[in-house]
Amino acid sequence: MGAGGVVCGDPARSRGFLAWQFGDPPELQRASLAREAEVVVQRAVGTGGPVRVVETDARFVRADVPNENTLLVSTYVEQEETTPGAASSADSTERALQERIGRELRREISEATPLVDVTVLGQS
Repeated sequence: MGAGGVVCGDPARSRGFLAWQFGDPPELQRASLAREAEVVVQRAVGTGGPVRVVETDARFVRADVPNENTLLVSTYVEQEETTPGAASSADSTERALQERIGRELRREISEATPLVDVTVLGQS
């Protein structure tokens, strides 16, 4: 055992682990960018009027395709108030949020190509 109760092993093995842990492999990069995308969605929807985010999922597709950085973003929002004509209001809210979220993602995560789906949920 080393100092502080840490098991000391093969130094070469430790260097390999540290390189993996602190390196920037594509899988870890994509996971970080997907988490960042979820934060961007929260901010973009937060400025979108009387809606709130219920859930957001962001993930990259097929890491094995070179130069393919498609980011799939699916967001569910709840409209705070329902009014007559809410279906058309929901459609226009979805379109407006898709545009805003896509624009913000392209601006903040330029290495990804975002495909955004927004679903407005209403209370029945």
